[in-house]
Amino acid sequence: MEKMKIQIQNRQRILGIDQDKIKSLISAIVEQEGITGNIISLIFVNNHTISRLNRIYLNRTGPTDVIAFNLPSIDDDKIEETVSGEIFVSAEQAKKRSSEFDQSPEDELALYVIHGLLHICGYDDHDKEEALKMRSKENDILSAHWKRKCKT
Repeated sequence: MEKMKIQIQNRQRILGIDQDKIKSLISAIVEQEGITGNIISLIFVNNHTISRLNRIYLNRTGPTDVIAFNLPSIDDDKIEETVSGEIFVSAEQAKKRSSEFDQSPEDELALYVIHGLLHICGYDDHDKEEALKMRSKENDILSAHWKRKCKT
C-alpha cells in the first residue's frame, strides 16, 4: 500500500500549528479507515478566507469551521478504493468557538481536521442519525489519537 502524501499549509496567524502532530493525526485516521489515496491537502485559514470559500462553493454566507473537497483520483482503476482531498480549516473559528465547548483552541482545531477528513472518507452529517454517527467517530478519534475528547 502506497503511503498517502499529506500537505499542510498555514495561511493564518491566529493559532500556532503543530504540523507534525496534525500529520500524525491524519495518518492515524487514514490507517484506521483503511484508505489509500494520493494526497490530503490541509490548509489553515482565517474567517475571511473560509467565508469566501463558503459563499463561492456552498452558497452560504459567513464563516464556517471546515470545508472539505474530494479530489478526483489519479488512478481511475482504483477510484473506489482511493481518497484524495483538500480541507480548509478556520483557525479563527477554532479560537472563537473553543471556549463555547470548554476546550483549547488546538483541540477544537483538531476536531475540525478530523471532521473534514471524515467527510473526505465518505462520512456525512446531513441528517440527525448520520451526524450522531459522525460525532461518535470524531470522539473516538480524539480520544485515541489526540488524547482529549470533544464536548457534545
